[in-house]
Amino acid sequence: MQPRYMNALSGAVLLGGGILLLLLPAFLNRFPLVFPDTGAYLSVAWSRSWTLDRAGFYGLAFRPLSSLPAVWQLWIGVALQCAAIVAVLLMTMRAMVPQLSKCGQLAIIAGLAIATTLPWHSAQLMPDALTGICVLLTWLAVSRDPVSPGTPSVWLATVVTGIMHFTHLFLVPIASLTALACQAAAGTGARDVSRRAAAAAISTMLILACQVSANGLLLHRWTLDPVGSTFLFARLNEDGLVEPWMRNHCAEVPDLCSVYPQLPKDSQKLLWDTNSPFVSLIYDRLNTHTAEPFLAQVSLASAGSIRERPLLFISAAAKSTAEQLARFAPLDDECPRVCTSPTSSVYDYFRTLRPSLMPWFRQSAQFRGTLPKGEIRAVTIFATLASVVFLVAFAIIAWRRKDVLVVSLIATVSASLLANAAAAGALSDVHDRYQSRIVWLVPFVAVLSFVRLFRRANA
Repeated sequence: MQPRYMNALSGAVLLGGGILLLLLPAFLNRFPLVFPDTGAYLSVAWSRSWTLDRAGFYGLAFRPLSSLPAVWQLWIGVALQCAAIVAVLLMTMRAMVPQLSKCGQLAIIAGLAIATTLPWHSAQLMPDALTGICVLLTWLAVSRDPVSPGTPSVWLATVVTGIMHFTHLFLVPIASLTALACQAAAGTGARDVSRRAAAAAISTMLILACQVSANGLLLHRWTLDPVGSTFLFARLNEDGLVEPWMRNHCAEVPDLCSVYPQLPKDSQKLLWDTNSPFVSLIYDRLNTHTAEPFLAQVSLASAGSIRERPLLFISAAAKSTAEQLARFAPLDDECPRVCTSPTSSVYDYFRTLRPSLMPWFRQSAQFRGTLPKGEIRAVTIFATLASVVFLVAFAIIAWRRKDVLVVSLIATVSASLLANAAAAGALSDVHDRYQSRIVWLVPFVAVLSFVRLFRRANA
């Protein structure tokens, strides 16, 4: 057998082994992991609908599999998701440590599967699984010469992962700017930096254009997020910024003013509790477009609250961002408490659109509440915190050795962690899920930095 066939075979084994490792939580669960929002995303694959309060492209990616039996659709879909993640991990490893053997690459993936939050998202039917690789793809794309073979494909992959979640539109430019700043500081020519910056700007605009076009063509709402103002309003209301504005400007928002005393203080109850006025005034009316006047008042109140008390908003946002940075435990607290409720979207859509899934769903460890959450969180939190310490040390060493690649990757991941915490905690709600979806990058980059620095020191 020729060496190239051996290389192809070993590459296939590496990819397959990586996929199986990242699917371990799904095997333990006996069903792909879910979240209450899973049903809303998959409804795009199973019906002629588009999501009103989240990006629908993740569900659209499952539509080509919709002719398969439902349980096979989910297993194949989550396996393909893991394949995409493994492919980006391998690309990153080869960019950082080109001489790393396939056994070494598989060992790193195994470590991620055992000790980090990654597999608990890669095996979950949620676009959060792709947040980390969206950051890595952005760094890979910016780090390459824009005219070199393969670079356009990396940027295309960045755009594809970027459209899977609204917050990715925030992460891509932040990661790009950080990587570009590192390259400029390292002496990369102005022409090269400007070309890479242009590619990053075009990719960001494409992500924005895809979201706005989808909402415009399918929902007749030419905006990034048709109900995005409600999330900000809920955050501001919980932080105490809305009430003072409402006292002085109630006449400007009469409909909102009439129901404001009934609104829950808690942001999640305000958005999702069945007794919240927002449900009847916004979510129940979105399909008929009669919610727009009320949404306009919510937007006005949000903007006005920030404009009148900018320092208080900055203080509250900083506090929420810091709190979100420290909240990254895997396995959310919504299942089984919410997932088993017939009113949750995952339960409701499974039951109404794919009833054949219900026996599989009900027998899962997640549904029955038997996953060892405490042990899993203990391992992943310890590994992450330990990695933070090492990452700081490796950043200092790489800076002294002028290793631009290590410095730029560490800086890009650090900036993305902060941006992710700000986008989630400060503008929406503090929740472990938001940070755990991306915090696995810390141990991954720490290991790669160690291997690269050690090899170069002993070369």
